[in-house]
Amino acid sequence: MCFCMCVWMSFHNLNAMLFPLHPLIMLFTTVVIFFSFYITLSFLPLYVLSLFLHLFVLFVPLVFMIFLFFLFYLILSHVMSLSLFSFLFFLFFSFCLLPKLPLEKIVRAYEALAIY
Repeated sequence: MCFCMCVWMSFHNLNAMLFPLHPLIMLFTTVVIFFSFYITLSFLPLYVLSLFLHLFVLFVPLVFMIFLFFLFYLILSHVMSLSLFSFLFFLFFSFCLLPKLPLEKIVRAYEALAIY
């Protein structure tokens, strides 16, 4: 039960960053938490509950990232009105430009600003 609350709070913090999707994510996490409470109250063996929670923690972020990828693709294709071009641009940006950005320097600069 404590683990479920920790998962719920982590998703709640994620929701604060992704405000437009806030109601949808909160509804999803609330359903999952109540479902896990139902499993706990139905006296299933502990290893089944543990397996369910491990699968939940492993696969939900993956599914959520795939969902965000397609959401960004849809927004980009709507804005640019050329879906194939926007998809190729997104792939080019993700795999060619993004790894070449000096992310460590950006993070260090942000941490230096956050300290002061």
